[in-house]
Amino acid sequence: MGMSVFQASAESLGPLKRYDPYSETADALIRVQGNPKLGTPFPVRSRVQRIADGNQWLLETSAGLCMMAADSKSGKMETLEFIDLPDDWCLSPDGHFLFCKRREPNTEKRIGREVYECFNFRDGIPMWELDKGKGIYDSAFSRDGQQLITLQALEDHQSEVSSAVVWYDVKTGRKSRQVNLPGTMKRTSSTTTDCLAESGDLLFVTRPSEHPDKAFSIKTGQDVAEPVELEPDGEDEAPRVRSGGPHGEWVAFYTNQTVRLFEADEGKLMRVHDVSTPPVNMYSYESNVRFSPDGSEMLVSSQGGTLLVSTAKFPDPEFTREAISRQLGDYTADGKFFVFFDEGGGWIHVDVKKMCADR
Repeated sequence: MGMSVFQASAESLGPLKRYDPYSETADALIRVQGNPKLGTPFPVRSRVQRIADGNQWLLETSAGLCMMAADSKSGKMETLEFIDLPDDWCLSPDGHFLFCKRREPNTEKRIGREVYECFNFRDGIPMWELDKGKGIYDSAFSRDGQQLITLQALEDHQSEVSSAVVWYDVKTGRKSRQVNLPGTMKRTSSTTTDCLAESGDLLFVTRPSEHPDKAFSIKTGQDVAEPVELEPDGEDEAPRVRSGGPHGEWVAFYTNQTVRLFEADEGKLMRVHDVSTPPVNMYSYESNVRFSPDGSEMLVSSQGGTLLVSTAKFPDPEFTREAISRQLGDYTADGKFFVFFDEGGGWIHVDVKKMCADR
């Protein structure tokens, strides 16, 4: 049975719920055990995002979103507050807006609703809501922060579903554009990250249960999604996509095993090089890719180890390999330091320039 793509007409579940789990920690306990805000005791999940151009991050944990800031004295990340949210969310580049899925508590009489809402992140006030919480596989804000982009299913209760990319005005929730993707994909109940990446006037799209060598591109002003055929690499998992650099000129299609790096030039992708992550027998978390603010470096965090790749030195990539597995990695706003988030919170890592010089 088909359904129309969501409109902004649902009833809000209210403002964001913020709390500090350490607000009542006794001073005497802090003197003995240290500052409990350094790190976090909750398991880290699959998403982290730096807030605008500062050095604060939103980290996805089992207890909700954790806002953390770098503490230069300890070399660790300090917990500022928690936001009571599940694992489907994205933050605008300027840090002004948060889009997320929320769940109403179940009662004896009925199952709680699922609602997607867009918030003013600073004051936690809801701006608009979508009338259905299901069917969104991924979401991201445009690079200019004016549009919310979603990857959505178009049917319910089907094993094979068609899908579309839909744009919403951030301030009003009005649907401004929709591009249907060719073919179908297998229905999956799970959401994912990094299915949408802007690069210049192109949007690159992957689907979570798609063929491992297929992706799409959508050009600004056009209503057609063009296929992007990726060369076969023998994998059986669908790639995710991440762009980086001042204009998104670097595009990485990646899985838990490989990263295929491209340079986008006038709407065309030029293959730069492939990077293989160290092999492991079993993946308990997915690989993660980030670019330095200037696009000169690509950081790959994986269970098999951490890779630092120079995007400029091709066709023969030069990279540093660290044997320690890192769950989530990112750069500081000035690009000089890494921040890694694993069990226990986050650590500030080595100076990027020094790490490159040591290769």
